[in-house]
Amino acid sequence: MSGGGLVAKAHATLVAPRRLRQLRGHIEKLLPQGARVLDVGCGDGHLTKLISDARADLEVIGVEVFMREKLYAPVVPFDGRRLPFKDGEFTDGIIIDVLHHADDPKALLREMRRVCSRSLVIKDHLREGPLAYATLALMDLVGNPSHGVAMKRDYWRHQQWLEFFRGEGWRVEVWLEKLDLYGMPMDLICGRGLHFVCRLALNRP
Repeated sequence: MSGGGLVAKAHATLVAPRRLRQLRGHIEKLLPQGARVLDVGCGDGHLTKLISDARADLEVIGVEVFMREKLYAPVVPFDGRRLPFKDGEFTDGIIIDVLHHADDPKALLREMRRVCSRSLVIKDHLREGPLAYATLALMDLVGNPSHGVAMKRDYWRHQQWLEFFRGEGWRVEVWLEKLDLYGMPMDLICGRGLHFVCRLALNRP
C-alpha cells in the first residue's frame, strides 16, 4: 500500500469515526423537533444515518454530487448547482464541510435557502491564526481526493462568514467553535479554532 493509501486508511479508521460522532452530537441538538431536513453534500450518507438514528422525529434526506458505491442512507444525485426539490420543500438544511469546495458557495447557500424554509446548520472551516491555511489544506488533502472532491481550498475568515450572512438578511442563532472533533492531542493541531458549527435563521421578507 502506498504512503497516501496508508494515510487515508489511518484517517478512515482513527479520525473519521470520532469526527462523525462529535458532529452528530452537535448537529442533532440544533435541529427543531419534527423537522424535514436536507443534508447537502452528504457523501456516503453516514452522518445522515447517524442523525436519523439519534433523532427518530426527523426526516433527513441527503443529496450528493460525487455519488459513492457504498451508501449508509438514501442519497439523491445533485448537479452541484440547482437542488432537485421544490421551493420550501424542507424545513431545515445542513451542509457539512462542503462550502469550501463549492464553485460558488454563496449561490449554493442561496439555493439551500430556496428549498429550506426555517434554518440552515453549517459546519465549515475558519482561516484564522498561524498556519491556518496550510493546516486546513493538509486536512483536505488527506480526507477528500479519493472521493473525487474538488480541492478549491476557499477558506473564509470569521468576519467573511458573518458579513455574508448579514448581507443576506440571515440571523446567526448559534455559533460554536469548541467542537472537540479529534480529541487530544490532535485537537491542538487540527482543531484550535479552525472549525465552526452555526445555525442560521432564514429571515424572509
